[in-house]
Amino acid sequence: MNINLKKSLFVSMTALGFLATGTIGNHPAFAKSRVRVTSNSALKTAGSSRNVIFTGSNALYNKAATLKGARRVASTSTLRSIANSGRSSQNVRAYRVA
Repeated sequence: MNINLKKSLFVSMTALGFLATGTIGNHPAFAKSRVRVTSNSALKTAGSSRNVIFTGSNALYNKAATLKGARRVASTSTLRSIANSGRSSQNVRAYRVA
């Protein structure tokens, strides 16, 4: 009787394992959604009003950070040092906005 109980317990645990594996594997994989740029235009205001003031809380990218092919231009620590600098050579001006 003890052997029968062990055998039936083993068979039921094996069946439960296959059932659990089958249900876990059938869930669809969700693709990562990408951000689409809906507006990309040149700024037409005076150059002195397009100066960028950094806070150092985010990095600077060549295009929107979530777009494919985006590369980091400056890290947060670099932008923090630019924000604290008073030198005019470290001034940044924006030409386009997306």
